Amino acid sequence: MDVIIPTIKNQTDIMPLVDAIIRTAGMDINIIATCREVCAAKNRNIGLEKSTGDIVCMIDDDICGLPQNWLADMLAVWNAYPNCVMASPRLMRTDGLFGSMIGYPVSSVGLEVIESRELPSACILMINAGLRFDEEYIGSGFEDSDMCRQLKWKFPSGIWICNHAVKVVHKNEMKNQTGENYKINLARFTRKWQTES
Repeated sequence: MDVIIPTIKNQTDIMPLVDAIIRTAGMDINIIATCREVCAAKNRNIGLEKSTGDIVCMIDDDICGLPQNWLADMLAVWNAYPNCVMASPRLMRTDGLFGSMIGYPVSSVGLEVIESRELPSACILMINAGLRFDEEYIGSGFEDSDMCRQLKWKFPSGIWICNHAVKVVHKNEMKNQTGENYKINLARFTRKWQTES
C-alpha cells in the first residue's frame, strides 16, 4: 500500500516519522513523501499522482505515537466494509485526551460509521478514485473538508469510518492554517458548497 506523507518538511526532518511508519505498519508499504513548499492540497495531490493503488494511506507530518500494526488493522476494517471511501483512526492529543476531528465522532470504542460523512485527512485510508484536492485553498485547512464533499457526491452510498481501536497522536500543528488563511479558506469553502442539497 502507498503511504503518502504530504509535507513541506525536507527528507531529513521527516525520517523519524518514516522510520516509525515502516516499523509499525504491520504490512508492506511504499512511502511517498512529497517534501514540497507548496500548499497542503498541492502536496496531497503530488502524492496521489505518484500513487498507483486504489486505496491510499495519507498521514500528516505531525502524527506520532503510531501503535503496532495500525495500518494493517485499519486495512482490515476497510476490507470489512465494501462501501467504505474513507477511514481514520481515533486522533488523540499529546496530553492523552481525544483530539478534534471533523465529522465529530461521538463514540470512544469500536468502529463508528460517521453519519456526517466527514473525517480529517491527518491520518486516513482513502479511496483513490481520480479526485484531487482543491489547490485554491491557501496554506492548509478546509482542503480535507472539500475532499469529503467531493467524495460524497461521487459515492452517494459511501461510508466513512472512525476506528476507535486504533489511536494515533496528532500534534495538530496547523501549519499556515490560522489567521487570514483561515478566513480566506472558510469563505472559499462556504461559497463553493453553499448550494449543496
